Amino acid sequence: MKAALLLRVSTEQQDLDSQKNDLMPVALNFGYEVPDEYIFGEHITGKDDIRISERKTITRLKETCKTGGISVIFIYEVSRLSRSSIDGRSFLRDFNEMKIPIYFKDKSIWSLDPKTLEEDSNTTMIVGLFFDFAQQELKTLKGRTIDPLSEAIQIQGRFRDEHANGKRFNSLCHITNLLNFNSLTYEESIQELNEWLKTAKHLQERYNKA
Repeated sequence: MKAALLLRVSTEQQDLDSQKNDLMPVALNFGYEVPDEYIFGEHITGKDDIRISERKTITRLKETCKTGGISVIFIYEVSRLSRSSIDGRSFLRDFNEMKIPIYFKDKSIWSLDPKTLEEDSNTTMIVGLFFDFAQQELKTLKGRTIDPLSEAIQIQGRFRDEHANGKRFNSLCHITNLLNFNSLTYEESIQELNEWLKTAKHLQERYNKA
């Protein structure tokens, strides 16, 4: 079985080969071969509108997947697929519909079960939220003011200070710490995400009325 690598680094100083060297052993350990022609790489920037370059790379990857030669895709981290909340979900949905599982190394999760090619709704929700976080980080780089999503992250952190149990983060820690699958079980992650979503929804309603 053959796999594709999607390599994307955010600055000219970062090395695509380094990302490739990190992903190749992972693919081999899962039993996949990675031909040179199935390695897709580019430099992107967090300060510019990256949607055009994203679409070009993803389009090439999609077209290659349609030939039937690619079984799975390996990506270093979720934000390397997209730092757009909408586009990221759209790309993920497209590959899911093609039954091409994506393995995100930073989270150690598959978008689809690589054996059954079945989609898990909770996993899809989690990956979608990581796209939200990536987009928020991009907004921060552009110097934009705080919005409901980032405020929800901070407020949820302060709430958790009141009933910490050793596994939860303090007031200003990033929410990705909460989703560290090495310290939380899958069920605990889902429970925490639901709490965060409730806060985000409440804040969005408040902002809409303002």
